[in-house]
Amino acid sequence: MKKILSLVLALVMLSSLALSASAGSVYSLSDLLDFYRDYLNHDDPDYEDLVDYLAGNTGNWWYDSCPKCGGLAFYKISGGSVKYACLEKDCDAEGTTVIIPENKDEADSVVGTDVAVSTKCSSCTRTAYYSGSYVKNDKLYYEYTCTAKHVTLDEVYDYSEDRAPDLSDITCSRCGRVSEFDYFTVIDSDIYGVFLCAKDHKTYKLLRDDVYEDDDDEYRVKVIITGEGDYQISDSHYGEYGDYKYIKFSPAKGYELSKVLVNGRNVNFTSDEIAVRLTGDTTVRVTFTPVVKNYTVTAAASGNGTVKATYNGKTVDAAKIGVVSGDKITYKFVPASDNYYVSSLKVNGKSVTPSTSYTLSKIGADTKIEVKFAWKNPFTDVSDKYAKAVEYVTESGIMSAAAKDGKNLLFKGTAAISEKAFAAALAEMADTGDKLNTVAQRIVWAEKYGIVEKDADLSGVCDVQTAVEMVNQYLMVLEVINDINFDNFDAENDELANAVAIDLVTVKTYEKNRDLCRYDLAAICRMVATLDYTD
Repeated sequence: MKKILSLVLALVMLSSLALSASAGSVYSLSDLLDFYRDYLNHDDPDYEDLVDYLAGNTGNWWYDSCPKCGGLAFYKISGGSVKYACLEKDCDAEGTTVIIPENKDEADSVVGTDVAVSTKCSSCTRTAYYSGSYVKNDKLYYEYTCTAKHVTLDEVYDYSEDRAPDLSDITCSRCGRVSEFDYFTVIDSDIYGVFLCAKDHKTYKLLRDDVYEDDDDEYRVKVIITGEGDYQISDSHYGEYGDYKYIKFSPAKGYELSKVLVNGRNVNFTSDEIAVRLTGDTTVRVTFTPVVKNYTVTAAASGNGTVKATYNGKTVDAAKIGVVSGDKITYKFVPASDNYYVSSLKVNGKSVTPSTSYTLSKIGADTKIEVKFAWKNPFTDVSDKYAKAVEYVTESGIMSAAAKDGKNLLFKGTAAISEKAFAAALAEMADTGDKLNTVAQRIVWAEKYGIVEKDADLSGVCDVQTAVEMVNQYLMVLEVINDINFDNFDAENDELANAVAIDLVTVKTYEKNRDLCRYDLAAICRMVATLDYTD
């Protein structure tokens, strides 16, 4: 009954165009609603003061179910909102059902129960808002545009079996000027063309009637989604009175179904599927909200470099970060010097392209970041066999390049070393406070702690036995200074026993007592630096 009444009201509205245009009067929405209520609730309504609202300021009106009582309500778009007022005698509810957040100018053309203010963009996950309508290849489309400028099309009507709509210029119903086609609109399931003249007067031309209904007993289900997710509906969006439509909702990853409204009424759901019984055109509004869960993100680095992390705009300890679902962390991987680079990067064990930065977006699980820094060998004469030892002594400042050949740096690892160079290298390793800035200062330190004799001639080439003696004394000094004990080292043992125990030399090498070269010094320094000890 209400559907028939709605169509009658629409016909009365259209038939009154000439009356109100000649009267030249424009009434407020409340005046118009008072008239409609009078029409509904009295036997002898007065039509003479019916407002020509279609030719007025908005033209955005339609009829739908009242969210409060389910009866007949008048709807209109005004100021970026969809407002309604119930026309039933015992209800009189009024309110706002939808706030249109964007495209306020275009919202003027979003009318009728068959036009959605917004939809989900077909190219991304954003919300797309109504931005226009047009005919292409004998088909009518509504166009929706998201903030990324992606365009989503909704096919409204297929003219191919009939004829394309006549969109040629017409005469303005208010001032008689030429009116050009501007956009399509839907009122009570009928398609109208809206034409504008130079004064922006709107003239409505009926193009197709009953587009969305095969007969008066078929109703449409419209589903409007807020948030990230989708739905499936049984059979189709249309059905007859009393039919059941089963709608299954599918939240996107990281989202959950939080609210379902059917014709404005809240629906209690225990699963992701609801059943809707059709008693008229039905609007289902579903809301998907982000699922808030706690996760842990860890980052570990190997090699010579550090990891920095920015979380919620603040620098935090990158080793372990507690986050909630949907958060974002930006990592920066900082090599120790220009001689290092990011050689590998893994996220949860899966390799990704190595880079100096990486961003985790929309975190939805515990995550582990692993980064490796590798040395870019600057020396053209250092083989892989000695690379780690040379890396240690040169990058820590214990030793440096020996020569330069054009643009190439040379380490010259086979060159012999003096006792002075060996003693100075040991002193530099112990100088954690960077107080020994010259070789002379390092030798003074070595003399102070008995690593070399005071005023001894240290210009000779250092041999294995001399090096073993220096290292033995050096480790005893470090144990006292730092109050530590090196594993497998005992100050009570002789120097050879200790050297063998810490894998510094073999008995055969000690007895052979060969001269040492720069490679040997680098290897010994690295070995000493990596000795295990206990506090």
